[in-house]
Amino acid sequence: MIGLEIEHPTFDRAVVKFFEELKNHRFMTTKCKSCGRISFPPRIVCPDCFSEDLEWVELSGKGRLYAFTQQDMGLRFTKPDIIGAVDLAEGVGKILTRIDANFEDLKIGQDVEISFLDEEDMTFHQFRPTRKGRGKG
Repeated sequence: MIGLEIEHPTFDRAVVKFFEELKNHRFMTTKCKSCGRISFPPRIVCPDCFSEDLEWVELSGKGRLYAFTQQDMGLRFTKPDIIGAVDLAEGVGKILTRIDANFEDLKIGQDVEISFLDEEDMTFHQFRPTRKGRGKG
């Protein structure tokens, strides 16, 4: 296990599995076998049909930068961190994440892709501009 106890009252099995998959550099979420809805963040129950019959699927790790800001007081990472909202390509919503880029090089709407940040005993997702998004075509 990666430091998240499955018996912990605030962590359900979907959270634990999500972080285990990140550790393997896989960006995963759940899909309902009954109605087909892909949910992010991962769930233990489908928010549409309430089915518990879910499977894990890998997301593309691609999206567009929806918004971003610079955080002067770093909490876990180095400061100043760039924090952004990324609209995931699968259309399942936006994710709040660290952005691995210089503030000056970012613009709303640019293409981004996932990268992984291995930190101590956990792995975190972060996004960075794609080659196309960095203007190097």
